[in-house]
Amino acid sequence: RLQQRGFEIAASCGGGVDSTQFSEYVLRREIKRSHRGVTTSVIRIKQEPLD
Repeated sequence: RLQQRGFEIAASCGGGVDSTQFSEYVLRREIKRSHRGVTTSVIRIKQEPLD
């Protein structure tokens, strides 16, 4: 859903310990405004499995 709103994946990584896996994503979006320049929004998402 965030990608549909103009965010792009800037970075991602994953890993795990003792059969527990996770993924982490950094998404970013630039909004160009004529009189204020460019505004950048950054969101960090970490996904972990449920027990």
